[in-house]
Amino acid sequence: MCKYHFRCLIIFFILTLFGTKTFADTDIRVIDLVPQSGFLEHWKIEEGPEIYTPETLYEIINGAATLYLSYGFREQAYARYVNETDAGMGITAYIYDQGSVEGGYGVYSSSRHANENFQAFGTQGYRSGSIVSAWKGRFYISLSGDRDDETTAQALETLARSIMSDIPGNDAYPKILKLLPEQGKVKNSELYTEKDYLGFDFLTKAVSASYRVESITAVLFVSRCPNREKANAVFQQLETALAKRSESVDMPYSNMQVFGFDNRSLGKIMIACREHYVFGAFAKWDDPSWTPWNHLFSLMTGCSHHLTAQHAYDQK
Repeated sequence: MCKYHFRCLIIFFILTLFGTKTFADTDIRVIDLVPQSGFLEHWKIEEGPEIYTPETLYEIINGAATLYLSYGFREQAYARYVNETDAGMGITAYIYDQGSVEGGYGVYSSSRHANENFQAFGTQGYRSGSIVSAWKGRFYISLSGDRDDETTAQALETLARSIMSDIPGNDAYPKILKLLPEQGKVKNSELYTEKDYLGFDFLTKAVSASYRVESITAVLFVSRCPNREKANAVFQQLETALAKRSESVDMPYSNMQVFGFDNRSLGKIMIACREHYVFGAFAKWDDPSWTPWNHLFSLMTGCSHHLTAQHAYDQK
């Protein structure tokens, strides 16, 4: 190889390494994701960017800080944008690093509805009026406009795409969502709850989703435990807690052990334990017959089979 070609290769390597805005997923920080003034014509940064940590997050979002902290929050970038042609037209941007794909998705899914107007923002995102919410990997963004008009909507969507396009990595959902069976599941209803599912501090790392089963719509949940012994202990805690707050209902099913309750807030609920998982389903109905209970049991049976297969796959 001649010296000229060798020098060209060196220059190409340097430009590739340092001349473009690329980051490893572990290196990128929220400050790197804040678009500068001019991301769209006439829009500029008026405040920030400012960085908030777990110790200072309450200063910027006092009432909501607990939610983010419960999902592994690391840091947040805040910036305020205004339109140079109209000082009354602004956008507030929050970019969160939640530490893991579960944390990013968990925060995002906590406020998402199944019927949102989804758009190509990151792995998934949507705009609802003057609000944009989106997620990719461990990052979650929340944008809010001062006005609900066409100009602000265009700026919100452009800003969201600008932020999310700089987040490296593939679009991938948390693997724990695979614990939920597909049959009957309502698309985009999946939630991930890190702690205190249904208000019980012993129900952690829980996934849930809405399901349509014949005449009822139910919520199915699965809480993953580190081992079978822990799952049995958590199940006993859940059974005891529900028995204190609900009316017990004798279950007539012999092919799988389930416990049934009639709860004032959740409605009718069944719970069971399988392998490393505690799972249950609940729904509300007025039908006095056993038909809705049978539908709920059908959902539980399907989930039990799915968890058994999933556990066997995970152990390979």
